[in-house]
Amino acid sequence: MPSPSNRTDPLKSRTPPDSGARTPSFTKALPLIDSEPPEISSELAALTVSAAEARRRLPLPPERLTALGVLAALLSGLPGVIAGQPFLTHLWFSVPLAVTELPLSTVIVFDLGVYLAVWGAVGGFCLSLLAMVEEQE
Repeated sequence: MPSPSNRTDPLKSRTPPDSGARTPSFTKALPLIDSEPPEISSELAALTVSAAEARRRLPLPPERLTALGVLAALLSGLPGVIAGQPFLTHLWFSVPLAVTELPLSTVIVFDLGVYLAVWGAVGGFCLSLLAMVEEQE
């Protein structure tokens, strides 16, 4: 068994362990990528278009999206308090529809609020970052 001092550290090695193996070239696939991108999210749009165009693609300004999300998450805890339970207690109820009933939960409202808050925060961050880059150009 070799001593620890004789072993080579694979993380410090500058050559890959199997240097004879061919690695796939992704540059050959680049011409296959369509030049017209499909409709993309506002965060990704911020990386490819101007800040004004990315802001236009958001349904609300980022600050309002974040505030709406936080408000929805907070309001999802009130039904538990009204029912005499602790705040943010999971409650289920059903909404009668024409043919069936739609089960809903306060958890769904909370998750939607978190989704909106994160979307607004990330969107606002991307827009402010893009605006700073546009100022430098």
